[in-house]
Amino acid sequence: MADSSTIPPMTDQAVEDAKGEQPLTLDEGATWTSPLDPLDAAERRRPVDSDLHEAQPTSKWWYIGLILVIAGAVLVRLYGIDNESIWYDETYSLSYLTKPSLIECLQQVRRDEPSMPLYFILEYLWARCFGHSVTTMRLLSVLFSVLTVPLIYGIGRDLYGRRAGLIAALFVAGAPLHLRYGLEIRMYALSWLLALCSVYTLLRVASDRRPALLWWVAHGLVSLALIWTHPFNALLLVAEGVVLTIFFLRRGRTRDWFIWMFLHATVAQTIIPWILLRDNSRMSMITSWIRVPDGEFVYHAFLRYVGAAYFVVPGHCPKWILEWNYWLTKGLAVTPFLAALILAGVVVFKWRTVITPVAWSAGERLSLLLAWAVLPPLILIAISVVVRPCFVHRYTGYSSYALFLLVGAALQSISWRPGAWFASTVVAGLLAVQTCIHVCSLPYRPEWKGVAERVATLAPKRPIYVNHIHAAHCLEFYLKRDRRLIPRFRTLEELCRHLPLDDAQRRVSWVILTANANNYSDAFEQLLKRQKIRYTKKVFPGGNARLLVFFISDKNMSEKDRGASG
Repeated sequence: MADSSTIPPMTDQAVEDAKGEQPLTLDEGATWTSPLDPLDAAERRRPVDSDLHEAQPTSKWWYIGLILVIAGAVLVRLYGIDNESIWYDETYSLSYLTKPSLIECLQQVRRDEPSMPLYFILEYLWARCFGHSVTTMRLLSVLFSVLTVPLIYGIGRDLYGRRAGLIAALFVAGAPLHLRYGLEIRMYALSWLLALCSVYTLLRVASDRRPALLWWVAHGLVSLALIWTHPFNALLLVAEGVVLTIFFLRRGRTRDWFIWMFLHATVAQTIIPWILLRDNSRMSMITSWIRVPDGEFVYHAFLRYVGAAYFVVPGHCPKWILEWNYWLTKGLAVTPFLAALILAGVVVFKWRTVITPVAWSAGERLSLLLAWAVLPPLILIAISVVVRPCFVHRYTGYSSYALFLLVGAALQSISWRPGAWFASTVVAGLLAVQTCIHVCSLPYRPEWKGVAERVATLAPKRPIYVNHIHAAHCLEFYLKRDRRLIPRFRTLEELCRHLPLDDAQRRVSWVILTANANNYSDAFEQLLKRQKIRYTKKVFPGGNARLLVFFISDKNMSEKDRGASG
C-alpha cells in the first residue's frame, strides 16, 4: 500500500473536477435552448409551493380526497332523483324519444329547439340502449355532470396546484347550480363538460412549444362538439381566442395562432347548414319569455355562479333553512367573502406563483380565468340589451368553473399551511350550507307529478284547464292524455267563458294555475265564492314555481266524491 504522504496534493482544478462543479461552457457559436420561453424563465425562479412536490406517500391523500369528492357528487345528484318532476323544457327532450327514427327526431329538434342537435342525438341513442324513463334519462346528465369533477381538478392542479384543483372540484360537486342542471334532461351538463374539455386541451396546445398533433386534433374535435351542443358555447371559444392571441403573439408563435384561428373558423362553418335549415320563424316565439336583464337579474346570476342556493318557496321547507337562505342567498356572507378571497388571490398572483406543468406566467393564467368568467356572460348581456333578450344564467353556466378555480387559486397562494387549511375549511363550510339548503328544499321543480296523481285519484276524466301551454305538456306526460283535452286560457275572462259557472248542472272540473298566475288566482277564487260554487284548493310548492290546483264541484256530487274532494 502506498504511503499517504507520497500522494501528491490535488490541484485546484482537480478538486473542481472531483466535485462535479466545473462551470458549464458552450462551444463557440453554440446557443442555449431552454425548454421554457424566456418569459417563463422568471417563473422558475419564483417560490415553489410545497404541495406540488410532496413525497409520493403524501400525495396519495390528494387523490383520496378527490375520490371522496367524486363520491359525494354522485350521492347528492342521485338523492331524490325519482321524486323530482319533469318541467317544461324536459318535456320537449322526452318527446323526441318517441320518434321512430333518429332522422325524424332531428327534424323535430330542428323545428322546436334554438339549440344544436348533439345532445339530442346522444340522448336518443342512450334511450335506445337503456330505456327512456325519466330516471334513466337523468342518469345521462348525472354522468356528464360527475365527469366534470375530476376534470376541473386536473385543470386546477395544472394551473395552480392540488389544493386549488380540489377546492374547485368541491364547488363543482356541491354547488346548487351544478346540482340542478346535473339532473336536467337537457344539454347543459354535456355543454359544461365539453367546456372544461375545451379549456383542458387548450392548455395542452398552448403550453408546448411544439404541440403534438394529437392535442390539436383533440382540441378541434372538442370545439366542434361544443359548438354543436349549444350556440352560445361559441362565446367560450371567443374568450379562449382573446387569451390565445395575447399568449401566442407575445411568444412569437404566430404559426400556432394561425392554426388555432383556421381550426375554429372551420368549426364555425360546420353549423351554417343547420342554422339555415332550422325553422327560424319559431325561434322568436320559443324565446319570447326571456326579458332584458337588469341589475338585479345579473346579480342573481352571479350568485348562481359562485355557488349560492336557489330561492325556495316560503313554507315549503324548515324555518331554519329559510332564515339561512335569506342571508346567504342574498350574498351577505357568501359573495363578499368570495370577492375578498378572489381579490386577495389576484394581489398575491402578481408576485408569487408556482411551478406547474402549464408554462404560463401568473398574469396569463389570471387572464385566462377572468376572460373565461367574464366575457361569455358579458357578451350575452350586451346582445340582450342591444339586439334582443337572450341572457339566462344557464346558457353560460360554464363561466362558473373559472370562478371556482379563482377561489381555489387564492387558497393555493396562502403559504402558511395552517392558514390555508383554515381558509379552505371556511369556504367548504359555506358551500356545504348552500348544498344543504338546496337538497333540503327539494323538489325545486314544479310538482307536476303530484298534481297528476291528485287528478288521477279524484276525477281523471274531468276537463282540465291550465293557464300555460307548458303546463299542458307536463300534465300530458304524466296523465297520458291528448293536449286537446287540456284546454288552455290566458285571462280570467277566457277561463270563465270555458267553465260552465252559470250552468245549474255544473260538472266537476280542474283549474291549475302556475305561480305566474297569482295576479288573477285570487280573483278567480273570489268569483267562485260569489257564485257559491263548491271547490277545494291545494298548493303544490316547488323551487321553480308553485302550482295552485282548484277542484270545482257540482251540486250532484256523491258523498264519496265530496269526501275525496275535501
